[in-house]
Amino acid sequence: MTIGLGALLVGASAAVGVTAAAPASAEIPGSTLQPSANGRYVQWSDGTPVFLLSDTAWLMPGRYSDSEVINHATTRAAQGFTSIQMTAAFPELQRGSTAPLQDINDIFTNGDMARPIDSYFDRVEWVVNTVTSRGLVVILNPFWKKTMDTYLDGQGETKNRTYGRYLAGRFVNNPRVAYFIGGDAAPLAVRPELDAQGLGVLDAYAAAGKPKPLVAYHSKPGESSREAFSTGAGWLNLDWTYEYAPPFTGAEGTGGSPYVENWQDWAKTPAMPIMFGEGFYDRDNGASASSRWSDRHGLRRQAWWSTVSGGIGGYAYGAEPIWLHRYNGITPTTALTWESGRDAARMTSFLTGTQWTRLQPDINHTFLTGGYGRFKYLDHAVAAVADDKSFAVVYTPTAHNLNLRMPASGRTYTLRWFDPSNGTYRSGSTTAASGAAITMTTPGNNASGKPDWTIHVTSGVVNPTAPGAPTGVAATPGNASATVSWAAPSDGGSPITRYTVTGTPGGSCTTTGATSCTVTGLTNGTSYTFRVTATNAIGTGPASAASAAVTPTASSTAYSTFTSVSSTLRLAVASGTNTVVQSTPAVSSLQQWEFRTNGSYVNLVNRSTGQCAMVNESSLTNSALIVQAACTTATTSQQWTLTPANQIINRNSGKCLDVPARSTTPGTQLIQYTCSTTGATNQQWTRAAV
Repeated sequence: MTIGLGALLVGASAAVGVTAAAPASAEIPGSTLQPSANGRYVQWSDGTPVFLLSDTAWLMPGRYSDSEVINHATTRAAQGFTSIQMTAAFPELQRGSTAPLQDINDIFTNGDMARPIDSYFDRVEWVVNTVTSRGLVVILNPFWKKTMDTYLDGQGETKNRTYGRYLAGRFVNNPRVAYFIGGDAAPLAVRPELDAQGLGVLDAYAAAGKPKPLVAYHSKPGESSREAFSTGAGWLNLDWTYEYAPPFTGAEGTGGSPYVENWQDWAKTPAMPIMFGEGFYDRDNGASASSRWSDRHGLRRQAWWSTVSGGIGGYAYGAEPIWLHRYNGITPTTALTWESGRDAARMTSFLTGTQWTRLQPDINHTFLTGGYGRFKYLDHAVAAVADDKSFAVVYTPTAHNLNLRMPASGRTYTLRWFDPSNGTYRSGSTTAASGAAITMTTPGNNASGKPDWTIHVTSGVVNPTAPGAPTGVAATPGNASATVSWAAPSDGGSPITRYTVTGTPGGSCTTTGATSCTVTGLTNGTSYTFRVTATNAIGTGPASAASAAVTPTASSTAYSTFTSVSSTLRLAVASGTNTVVQSTPAVSSLQQWEFRTNGSYVNLVNRSTGQCAMVNESSLTNSALIVQAACTTATTSQQWTLTPANQIINRNSGKCLDVPARSTTPGTQLIQYTCSTTGATNQQWTRAAV
């Protein structure tokens, strides 16, 4: 039957405990989630890596009671899960059903996406904040896409963007919230509407002056986020994969699997963290398997396959009674005890007990050289090796004689069998020299009676130390600033998580991986030197030698602001992003632009970032987004003309810089559009010297 809002709130208990979590207006302190500097995993902004072991509870905001939400979050946190993924609006009409899982009119007034029902979203907000207050991340979907193309198309891009901004605006002060767009379906005809939802999320964060959040896309089985949006989306920075092995249709060996998808996306540039977003679910405590559900062994295979093949961004576990709230009389509370979920936590515990952020998939079988089974079949073993060759991991789902060749590192390696079904090591070990070939034969069945095993290969790096001192420190003076660069030192056997630059007589900056940063707030005419330290999990190493002295000086470059005639907001770069937006006027270098001559055209160079405004991907189409990128004199999509009619026209496309839909909202990302001949004020900009 249709689940109305009243029924949802009654089912949630007589009193909806809205006060149990932090209110939206209160800023929750803490680092924010972001891709790592190398784009391979997820980390907090202080440099601490996090593996997103996520539980799938799509309908938690709409169906769980207060006590169920609290118990679920508390239990999963205690079990080692780090996130829960859920959906704010889930109106899918499932096959064979006559009513959707949620009634759209209980979410939006008269089904109008631009008119969300505040009382319903107060409930969503309470659920999200309750979960994050238990130390978990919430990966939140604004609107479930499957079966809803007609509705999304009818709402249009503007309403989808407005809704994305509305929802994300409730969570901009909660650093433990990430997002995914879509829902079990390829974008297809409603790609513009889904893209608008993602842009709406970015709008909310830009307007609040917050860094860009993590956002994925959840597509159909066999299609990752990067495949669904292969031409790119400004909001996409987390690559969700979605695979079944064996596939829904076709014989074993004909479809994909987590490692097939991961290996394809690992090779793409720029790198993006890979996370397994959905696959097989458990429906009966791992007792049986079918086309949609898997037994405990299959779920464990799915988890290890994904993680060892490059999915170090995270893994999502699924159980039917949890996502649906109830299934065949089984409650979510019962499903919390299932061993398949504990197996996923055991895998995560094993992983995070290593320097897992270093792992790189052994795609070309230089380490696991033979005996690994058949590609795309259920017997296929996978391996990963640390980028410094200090350790490696092998997972085999079935009995094998595994042929391994140790890295030529000069180290001696120790190989031990790890039981993924109970989280313990088998007694005994095998030793192998650097570069040696060795065969490891699986030791029968594990504690669960199945033949899958993990090999943990370690080397002599057993007592890591703090990093060494950075070298080659150099500084370049700017206007009240200096840009400092250096060479990375030895990491001491533990990944470097932070660099700190300290100036004398003052000034500092930090990075989480980059080997340069800009120290601001310096005094022009004063001489400065700079030293750099590196920090890892063990501690902070010694300071570098001082740089040569530099003296900041005032810039002679002329800068201007550009104000939209229609919105009275200024052309700006959103802080911490590459998006070009309109922003509330302020004394900010993000709103100041150099009009740099480039032949008969000009480059718009942002004073804060030193990068040029351009049309994303040099697109020629209407509504293409405006971004910033490193300036090049030959890129025509970075070249503009300011006309007497106060229009700013792109050389490459011939289209005008445009405020979409005459928006007056700060943080709205700008676009290009066919130039108006009737004086449209959302394409007119007034220039003023700074």
